[in-house]
Amino acid sequence: GAARPAREERRLRVAEPTALGPRALDALRLSAHPAIATLLRASLLRAAASSPAALAAALARYHALLLHARDAAAVGRRLGRSAVRAAVGEDEAQLVLWGLLPAGDDDAELVLDDLPRVRALAARAAELARAGDAKRAALDALLAEEAPALVFTGSRATARWLRGALAHRRVAWCIGDEAGLGAARVPRQAVLGWFGPGAREAPARHLVTTDVAAEGLDLQRATRVIHYDLPWTAARLAQREGRARRLGAARAAVEVIRFEPSPAVERRLRQCRLLLRKARLPEALGLASDDDEASAARAGPWRWRAELLEAVGTCGADGSASVRASRAATLVGWVIERAGECMARGVLVVRADGSVREADARVGAWLARAAAGDGPPRDHAAEAVDALPRPVTAELRARLAALHRTAWTPAPRHADGTAVVRRLQRLIREAARRRDAVRLAVLERGLHAASLAPTAGEALALATLARADDDTMLAWCRRQAGTGQVGAAIPRIVAVLSLSP
Repeated sequence: GAARPAREERRLRVAEPTALGPRALDALRLSAHPAIATLLRASLLRAAASSPAALAAALARYHALLLHARDAAAVGRRLGRSAVRAAVGEDEAQLVLWGLLPAGDDDAELVLDDLPRVRALAARAAELARAGDAKRAALDALLAEEAPALVFTGSRATARWLRGALAHRRVAWCIGDEAGLGAARVPRQAVLGWFGPGAREAPARHLVTTDVAAEGLDLQRATRVIHYDLPWTAARLAQREGRARRLGAARAAVEVIRFEPSPAVERRLRQCRLLLRKARLPEALGLASDDDEASAARAGPWRWRAELLEAVGTCGADGSASVRASRAATLVGWVIERAGECMARGVLVVRADGSVREADARVGAWLARAAAGDGPPRDHAAEAVDALPRPVTAELRARLAALHRTAWTPAPRHADGTAVVRRLQRLIREAARRRDAVRLAVLERGLHAASLAPTAGEALALATLARADDDTMLAWCRRQAGTGQVGAAIPRIVAVLSLSP
């Protein structure tokens, strides 16, 4: 099957203006709550690292918030964390653990004495935005080389700033649901079509976009991916690059260019360090980079399933098929269901000698060819269902047994959740001794609900339940249970793909 383009990387570091660096922002006290002050300062630092336009927009939002806080204080009211949350920034994908901030009376205690400094910094940022900075100049030089590029930024203000300043480079833009070329608005699909499969001549050579605007798109005409701003996760980096590094792309390689924050900003945000740690997580979990052929063979199903989805879309069906391959083998798709709910699923590879192993990244090409109908007629593999070796049955039996062993094993949780699970386990043992099948089924349903990862609201309910009596506990289980039994877990083979030389 067709391979993805290779990845070539360069890293650039351009210092931000001293007037807008960490020292200038350190002069702001921001909040009497250290956690809220840290959150606000990190948001401003991230904006400063993006562009003076992004910092000007962030400071303008914060200035408006301070004015509201001053007016509220004049009538004896205080602004809460919800107002701070609205001012933090535009990064919808960034997780903020607000529950870890001080609860109190939900007062952010913003420092109103910051008003003059915030106003002065916002004016300075706006001035620098009009003049441009070294980072934008470096991007301009890259775009002058005319290799079609996707430029990703985490800030809408930065994207708008770049689209105006770099219009002479034939830069199109896509921000949310809006898109265009220079100052002209153009339908979003038309702009994205300029960079899609088969696109050649187009009014635009480069595309500036935010992460959300380009999710799930095929933009393989681009030969460069430029991370103008770094995201918080390695997964987001891979998603950006995946827009251009598509299966079947005509280009042999895609160049990836990263703009990294200055040392001063990196010491505060530790963004590059966090990205490196998160990038190593897949290898620690048995996954691997698809750029390393040896380790890709060990990659788990998460990566190759995602790549297969990109290649063939959402098509798929139960049944059997056959495709050509260098060696004989059989792929077996299986699921384990309980009451119509999928508890586990996967793909096994059965070799010609009867040995069985978990499918790895290499099966993606086979599955893609089967989905495209690249192989003999489907009924040629029908006999494979009846010829499955005993090791497949043994493997599924072992997985079923493992599910039974762990079905009611709670994941680590807070003390209240653990207390609820232990009490339910005690009640289940008592019901089993009395052979009370109805009560046992209700309690098992409740234990299943209590063992799932709780939402914030469910965690509060568990905290109350941990101190309730047994009758209240049983009533709660009935509300979770509805009617009927938990039901048995049933393994099922849903698809078979025969590989033949």
